[in-house]
Amino acid sequence: MIQNPYVLGLFHPENPTPTRESAQDAFTRTHILPVPWMEPIDVSRSILYLVGESDRYITASTLTIDAGFIVKS
Repeated sequence: MIQNPYVLGLFHPENPTPTRESAQDAFTRTHILPVPWMEPIDVSRSILYLVGESDRYITASTLTIDAGFIVKS
């Protein structure tokens, strides 16, 4: 999810100047895991797993990296 003032405002509408910190609790409530958002390193680690030897038999699968957002939605 792109984090900009508009999107942050959607999660924290009562704040005229929302910040990541002020919207953090609202973001966290959208996930099953207790994290507000994923960082680029979280996606990078998944990519490294997919290009490594340990996944050589994984085919035709979707790897969702969303801290449980889709399941909770």
